[in-house]
Amino acid sequence: MIEILAVDDEPLVLLAIKSLVDWEAEGMRIAHACGNGKAALDWLRDHPEIDAVITDVDMPVMDGLTLAEGLRAGGNDVATVFLSSYRNFEYARKAFKAGAVDYILKTELDGKRLVSLLRRALAERGPRAGNGTVPDGPQSPGNASGAEPTRGGTAPSSAPGGAGTGSPAGPGAAESAAGESHPRLP
Repeated sequence: MIEILAVDDEPLVLLAIKSLVDWEAEGMRIAHACGNGKAALDWLRDHPEIDAVITDVDMPVMDGLTLAEGLRAGGNDVATVFLSSYRNFEYARKAFKAGAVDYILKTELDGKRLVSLLRRALAERGPRAGNGTVPDGPQSPGNASGAEPTRGGTAPSSAPGGAGTGSPAGPGAAESAAGESHPRLP
């Protein structure tokens, strides 16, 4: 089973990530969720079994780019996919430099695309001890995305249109999400 950490300061985005996909049917599991990069980095120190991180780029306390750089500096080769509410090429460029396989706008997020990008990120990274190989998904032989891995050679996944506001849902949501590590989502 591929273990995934979701990192975002917006509780509704974390819920969406959990709900977009039948993760178990894909041979994957959202193992934990954190509200910022620092909480994620701290949690990952005690959980080397995590294979992939889905992280927001812009968060309080520690952003996703700094999280990815900290993981690389610490020798953690976890596969990373970035999410953002912003259509900003500079964010995308920094994400690729930090080891991202792709950069997805939250407004364009869908389950099939997310699973495909995670498989591609995991394939580029290669198998890790203890977790075996990258799952091909339910009953499918081969890479479900059909895409060949290209480290940093893809353009950001964005199409013309508006971007989200990035604001948390409800009063106090930012405060509760910003500094907390969320337990496994239901």
